[in-house]
Amino acid sequence: MSIKIISIFIISLLILTVLTVTAQPDDDSVYYKNSKNLSLSFSKAEIKTVADFFSVDFENADTYTFEPGEPMLPVIIKTFIFPKGTIVNNIDCVFSDFFDMKLDKKLIYAPEKEPLFSIQNKKETLYDKMIKHYTYLSNDFYPEQAYSYTKTCGIDGLTLSIKLYPARYIPAQDTLHIASNVDINIVYEVPNQINNFKGERDLLIIAPSKFSYILQPLIDHKNNCGIVTFLKKTEEIYRQYKGRDKPEQIKYFIKDALDNYNISYVLLVGGLKGQNLASYHTLFTDILKGRDNNWYVPVRYANNDDGWEIGYITDLYYADIYDSEYKFSSWDTNEDGIFDYFSYLSSEADKKDIIDFSPDIYVGRLPCRNKQQVKTIVDKIINYETKTFGGDWFNTTAVIAGDTFNPARGGTPGIYEGELETGVTVQYMSSLNHKINEVWASTGNLTSLNDVIDVFQQGAGFIHMTGHGNPSVWSVPATDSYSGGEWILDVLRKDMHLFKNGEKLPILVVGGCHNSQFEVNLMNLIRDFLKEPLKYFKISPAGRFYYMEWINDCWSWHLTRLADGGTIATIGNTGLGYGYPNSYCTSGLGGWLEPRFFYQYANGASYLGEAHSGAIKDYIDIIGYVNNDQVDRKTIEQWVLFGDPSLKIGGYH
Repeated sequence: MSIKIISIFIISLLILTVLTVTAQPDDDSVYYKNSKNLSLSFSKAEIKTVADFFSVDFENADTYTFEPGEPMLPVIIKTFIFPKGTIVNNIDCVFSDFFDMKLDKKLIYAPEKEPLFSIQNKKETLYDKMIKHYTYLSNDFYPEQAYSYTKTCGIDGLTLSIKLYPARYIPAQDTLHIASNVDINIVYEVPNQINNFKGERDLLIIAPSKFSYILQPLIDHKNNCGIVTFLKKTEEIYRQYKGRDKPEQIKYFIKDALDNYNISYVLLVGGLKGQNLASYHTLFTDILKGRDNNWYVPVRYANNDDGWEIGYITDLYYADIYDSEYKFSSWDTNEDGIFDYFSYLSSEADKKDIIDFSPDIYVGRLPCRNKQQVKTIVDKIINYETKTFGGDWFNTTAVIAGDTFNPARGGTPGIYEGELETGVTVQYMSSLNHKINEVWASTGNLTSLNDVIDVFQQGAGFIHMTGHGNPSVWSVPATDSYSGGEWILDVLRKDMHLFKNGEKLPILVVGGCHNSQFEVNLMNLIRDFLKEPLKYFKISPAGRFYYMEWINDCWSWHLTRLADGGTIATIGNTGLGYGYPNSYCTSGLGGWLEPRFFYQYANGASYLGEAHSGAIKDYIDIIGYVNNDQVDRKTIEQWVLFGDPSLKIGGYH
């Protein structure tokens, strides 16, 4: 059954060894104080030569500092989970037993975060930038502090994630300052009360009234499976709840349902109304907003301008209900009326919204544009959950990838990023004894569209594809040894009628740009042509026509809504995807997040939303930077789930 909040007095603490001192509360007190203490010893630092640089590592490191052009140093993360409403009064980390290590080369620097399209090789440029950068000329420690931390409120409660930097670097002196031990002390207060819910419910479906009767079979099916489900019509929400716009009204209702009924899942049923325009851009204030009346269930646009696109759709907005102080998360912390603002311009740095991001519920969307699409996907969900269990095909995981950043795109010959990333997925799913189907360009298993069609027709419970894309296509570029042209293959939206895999419906994670941009519509053809008529059809540089935003639905949703095959759920990007070229491709961005879905499933997530939100939560806690780096923020925001978050993966017995 769905995950529910455990009693508020039970605290899950994800650490190795801990001593807890608890003060008994007074009967009338609202909070009572606790403290936690942890002592850690670090493993021996490992120094390796990487080309003209040194790298440093620890055996128990969880990740690395990844600010482009800055030194890369290992990070050890300790995560603590407390009940919702906990107040953390003090965090203190005291390092000890230091020694210094003199290097005769510079410490290696972090790579650039690259968009998933054609780039130039920036190795020399970034190297020059690094050598001239203030950090590499400084006599100060990098990082400046020996530890940092974030607090987020999510499904499991209040999460405190502490990042420890056991080795810090003095660049001008080429010296590593290394600690052997650390003592962590946390002082906090726990609320002395338990929430009293009006009733326990699991799944909330939000949809317009015109879809309600078509959804009734799904509601009945879910209730019969033990997932207590109810429907709320958008028209009722708009009458009953206030907000600055319709997305905020819906979010306030979701908060009310969470507070009163302890819901776990929210399914948004509705996309654009036909082929209406999805959004508008206010030029003078640089705001991207949805045309709320043109949506069956409106969307929130992230105003996170990365210099390539001014914004994109994010359904994470509906999942992040509370901030770290257990207050309503408005996504407008500077109260300027612009939701989720973050600009690449340094002059705008102080205006960005600081957001919790951690999901408080599991959210998925079925961006249906008509009744027939609703009926199709309802039938697919019911059939999947009732007929999948026991099928041999389900215990197969297929991975499809090649050389995401080939030499023409700034990569190093012989390093195939897509295969490295999907290789991580293979490791996770192999632990479940899944049959692995590796369809990789380097092994000659991926040469044409037919190879992808075969994967679907043979059947697989899970598919991970990573490459390049736009709303109408997913593509694999040529490897450095391929002589047949720039691309090995294209999987076009118009080819999906060939995916006749019947009831063998996989969960698909797709890496690439804009595959899940579900705001596309035919009216964009007129709008964008009128904006730049002379540039619209230009081939080089590509005019807006070739962005394919004028098709009638996007690649990911088209594949999900197929009546006689396709997928049961698809997870992909609504905007421009990003990755690290070369060997660091699995260290962050999409190359880290996508395999993490499979990590979640391999570690016990049995419902679709748990694995999706769990991966996002891990990115926030482990990779971090979501309030400091635009691309890290974008990576988690745009990763939308087209599917039922309460879907029982593999079906019911």
